[in-house]
Amino acid sequence: MSAATSKSPDAPRTMLVAQTLIGVQVVAASGKKLGHVIDLELDPENGFRITAIELGRFGWLDRLHVLRPVAHGRSSSGPRVIPWSDVDRLAGRKLHLKTEAGGADT
Repeated sequence: MSAATSKSPDAPRTMLVAQTLIGVQVVAASGKKLGHVIDLELDPENGFRITAIELGRFGWLDRLHVLRPVAHGRSSSGPRVIPWSDVDRLAGRKLHLKTEAGGADT
């Protein structure tokens, strides 16, 4: 079966994880609040596993790109992307990182 026609058995589980993670607060190892998960990067070649999370400071407003022209127009950098390998644990509605800034600049 070709990759184009095969279906990943992890696809339903990936959707459940995505629904759980979008919007959660991301906290550095020190406890500093870094923002909220607004998107996920997935690897389709590896069962759609999460490879990174994208942060926004304004939660669902960032997710819908409502504030991007205003809030992000003042900054020369794009959205913050944190490698999934920097994630320590999900506790409640907070995603805790192993590092201070998860490889992203603050």
